Amino acid sequence: MTQPAPTPQTPSPEGDHALRPADILTHLVVTLLAPMFLLATGGDLPFAQMAALETLNAYRAKNQIDLIAIAQIVGCGLAALVSISRSMEDDISVSMTLRLRGNAVALNRTVEHARRALEQSRRDPQTATPDPADLQDEARVLSSVADTRKRVQDANARLQTPNPRPPAEPDADQRHQAIWASAMSRVADEFTASLPQLSPGERKVASIRAAALSSCANHLLSGAPTSDDVVLLTRPKPA
Repeated sequence: MTQPAPTPQTPSPEGDHALRPADILTHLVVTLLAPMFLLATGGDLPFAQMAALETLNAYRAKNQIDLIAIAQIVGCGLAALVSISRSMEDDISVSMTLRLRGNAVALNRTVEHARRALEQSRRDPQTATPDPADLQDEARVLSSVADTRKRVQDANARLQTPNPRPPAEPDADQRHQAIWASAMSRVADEFTASLPQLSPGERKVASIRAAALSSCANHLLSGAPTSDDVVLLTRPKPA
């Protein structure tokens, strides 16, 4: 037999059952739904809370966005059943009967919209919640790509500025490295610009690629010795 879920605890800064920030929405939803279960539990509030929590858990919410949709499905679904039940009573007017049944239809529409939103959320990986650690890494990559873009712009500006002293002009290798750095910076920008439209897994891969391109572009702009592979890649092919 399935064991009843633990009763939601009231937050207490000193108690062992203090709510974590991620549990606050669940606690709120259970608190709002519990009164709908009171009649069936004979007025036993803790038991009504457990019933509400088990109902939520049956939908297996993956994130807090799912939890809102699930709460709408449960709450509006139960309210629709109440409206239909009251519309069957003999001692109400015809107009009240129609109003109750119209209310039930409207609530059922809300349930259907919430159910579709929940299904879409579970089908679409882009709505999944990224890992906080990945978001921190992503923020560092975005900062690095922005710095690289600025360095590329400064390097291109220096190369395009006329130099009255020919011996001081950059050699051909420096020009080609600056061109390749500029190209890598542009591609890194494209990767970072696409991040909001990607799923968490795809975002992580795109972020890693942007970081690699940004690092390589910075290496080329620094004038530091490059590996043989980079030299062969950036050197112009003979005509």
